[in-house]
Amino acid sequence: MAQFKNNLKNIKIQETGAALIIFLTILVLATTTTLLSKLNRVHYQIEKQKQTAKVLAQAKEALLGFALTYAETHQGQMQGYLPCPDNNGDGRAGPSCSSKGNSVIGRFPWKTLGLPPLRDGSGECLWYAVSGTYKNNPNPKPILSNTTEGLFIVKNTKGDTITNKAAIAILFAPGRVIDGNRTATNNTPCGDNVQIIDYLDRLEIDENGDSVPTIKNFSGQQTGEASGNPGGDELPTATPSIFIKAPLTRENTNNVIFNDTLTLITPKDFAPVYERMNAWVAKQVLKCLESYAANNGNQFPWASKVAPYDYTDDSGERFGRIPDAPLNATHTDNPEMSKTWPTDCFDEESGLDDWKWGWWSAWKEIVFFAVNPTLTTPTETINVNLLVLVAGREINEQTRADKTDISNYLEDENADADEHFISQAATNNFNDVVYWNRE
Repeated sequence: MAQFKNNLKNIKIQETGAALIIFLTILVLATTTTLLSKLNRVHYQIEKQKQTAKVLAQAKEALLGFALTYAETHQGQMQGYLPCPDNNGDGRAGPSCSSKGNSVIGRFPWKTLGLPPLRDGSGECLWYAVSGTYKNNPNPKPILSNTTEGLFIVKNTKGDTITNKAAIAILFAPGRVIDGNRTATNNTPCGDNVQIIDYLDRLEIDENGDSVPTIKNFSGQQTGEASGNPGGDELPTATPSIFIKAPLTRENTNNVIFNDTLTLITPKDFAPVYERMNAWVAKQVLKCLESYAANNGNQFPWASKVAPYDYTDDSGERFGRIPDAPLNATHTDNPEMSKTWPTDCFDEESGLDDWKWGWWSAWKEIVFFAVNPTLTTPTETINVNLLVLVAGREINEQTRADKTDISNYLEDENADADEHFISQAATNNFNDVVYWNRE
């Protein structure tokens, strides 16, 4: 009997051990399944993020290429302009977007840029906002220059501005739908639903517990709903529009309330475009000065002193800004020299191609010339009979508030405004563009 009881006890122990092993096996399998599921979700999220980053970078590159080659694709105009958004879902930039100077937000014009429809990690097509100061139609006035600022301020979730300079354009990956209805009624690749509020989000940002206005990427404004202008919502002009750049954000219930992903085009991104714009300007000015000399005994007019800032020609000045006509001092000192510039030169109302839209008024402050100076390049020091300098954007401590200080425009020896100048590659401390002809 005792032996029977012992055997029974051993059987129960074995059964308990087996049950424990089964339980532990099930627990391990369940835990492994959960971990694998989480890993799969994380991997899926990472892949979606990679896809979003990829298409945003591709779209940004295409927009910069459009601006960089604008002069080649739009006869008579300079580089720098960006296309209007797509305003009906067909992938093409609108032929004209909003009124002159107004920023606009709509769908990304992938077809105009020679791209396939670009989709973020959730499968949604991109959206795009362009500053009214940079859009190509209708052209802004004054005409675009390398000093033109963007009109988009971007903030983080704390309400801090994260852009040193206002952005020129913004690309949006809308992510999966949170609120709204994205139903399309036609078979275009991205659909014809161009209601921004159905795609871009808003987020209540709060700093130190203080309530601040809701930032709405669907309108770009701190207050007010989207205007309802399909694919071409008009944004403010006098005050920069405000957008929010934030990570995926959830509320207390764990529901996603913000999933827009933004990529900015900043003035820094535009550096290669500005270089080409500067070169275009320098060539036009050099051509005009040479044309004047060709009709006036191979002599150039007097320059306008940097100080005072008045654009009148000053007797004896061989370095300065381009003076406005009439060139009285030049004519007084040599009556055989003309008081007027050649046709189509330095005229704010008509002239070389798109100058008739006020081109010169946008650039005249930052253009200088020198007659018979010495020039040092990376390879030689030479004498030239004419030198044109175009100041790049402000760098370091420069401020154009004082227009009578040449060091706020030119760098290194060029800021000495004497008879010797330099030409070199652009750096963080030098961005003058120099064009010349030899003696």
